[in-house]
Amino acid sequence: MSSGRIKAYKTLITDNETLNRVQDRVSEALTAIQLSDIIDGVKLENVELLTGQVNSVNHKLGRKLRGWFITRKRALSDVWDNQDANNSPTKTLQLSCTQNVVVDLWVF
Repeated sequence: MSSGRIKAYKTLITDNETLNRVQDRVSEALTAIQLSDIIDGVKLENVELLTGQVNSVNHKLGRKLRGWFITRKRALSDVWDNQDANNSPTKTLQLSCTQNVVVDLWVF
């Protein structure tokens, strides 16, 4: 499991106007990245999904997830979510599949 959180960017106090402008641009770019939903996520590895059932996966976000995608799939299988019927969206991601499969996921 890893988190996409970026540490705070600290600017240097300087009289150099060129350096100040560069620091301002870097700060703006990092702020935009930090605001991206996809960065604020968790990697889930070796998630086993079984066909014929709804698989409830603890997403570990501590909030309702905004999205997910597969980063690695170890067999040929379609995978889809059942989040519209999920009674615990702040804790779990509910997935179904066409064949048993082990996947790695990025949830955000």
